[in-house]
Amino acid sequence: MADGDVGKIYDRLDDHDHRITQLESTRPFLQDLIARSVKSNETLAETMKDVQMSMVKLNAKLDDQSKEIKAMKQASETANAAVNTKLTVVETKVSQLEDAGKFDIREWVKKNWPWLCVMAGLGIMWASQYVKF
Repeated sequence: MADGDVGKIYDRLDDHDHRITQLESTRPFLQDLIARSVKSNETLAETMKDVQMSMVKLNAKLDDQSKEIKAMKQASETANAAVNTKLTVVETKVSQLEDAGKFDIREWVKKNWPWLCVMAGLGIMWASQYVKF
């Protein structure tokens, strides 16, 4: 073997030795990083399960709330219909009272014209006794 080949082999061994030393020095850091990552992933998985359970509970509460809102809406619509009918009744009664409170001379004359004729005749008779025509 030539001296140049042995030098190359030593250079390569030195390079490998340097790389092995670098790997050995970074190994504890990498192992710690891997352990923290695994622990973080486990915690994350557990947290995601908790979030999933919370979401299921939240979904159930939202469903219950939706049912309650629908019931409230139906009750409100029923109450609105009842109020509308009562308002219609009140409006009818108010208009009847307004009509009853009005004095329509034409209706009164049409209704009481025979009595008016009799009273007018009696009035003329009474007036004719005092006034000469």
